[in-house]
Amino acid sequence: MDPANTPKHMARILRICLILLSLSAFTVLLMGNSMVKTHNEVKELKQFMELAHDVQPNFEKSLTLYTENTKPEMNYVQKLRPNSELKYIAFISSVEEIGQQLSLNLELSSIDASKINVDASGSKTLDYQVQFYGSLQNLTEFLRQVEKLDYFVKIDSFNFRTINGNAENLSSPNISLIMRLYVK
Repeated sequence: MDPANTPKHMARILRICLILLSLSAFTVLLMGNSMVKTHNEVKELKQFMELAHDVQPNFEKSLTLYTENTKPEMNYVQKLRPNSELKYIAFISSVEEIGQQLSLNLELSSIDASKINVDASGSKTLDYQVQFYGSLQNLTEFLRQVEKLDYFVKIDSFNFRTINGNAENLSSPNISLIMRLYVK
């Protein structure tokens, strides 16, 4: 080997070693930084999981407490829903009785007596049409009295025509409504 070339070879090898050493140091720093971030994320996730583990029993306990407090209300609503033909007839009688008390000539009919309907919420209902002649005050008082009944009832729709005062209009109903009785 030529001694004059030896320092050049050494300088070249030294430069290559320095470049490789720099690349290695950069890679180690980059990987170390990435590992620190990953370690911190894992630590945060462990803390979150510990908190979430405590939340599950608390949520279940809260849900139990909430549903226990609603049981009396649910029982009351269920009590308002008749479950037999005799009780349906009792409802009809109660509505007719209101009409008599208010001196209204009620026409009450079942929309489809042979069929229990299911509304959008999945509840079972029986629908009745009620018609009578009267004023807005008669309608309001009728609805107040129906609301006092021990039944879960919804007025699905109603139609009110104003009174013109003609004798022929007095015999035909100007108020028509659809009542929905919720049943079991």
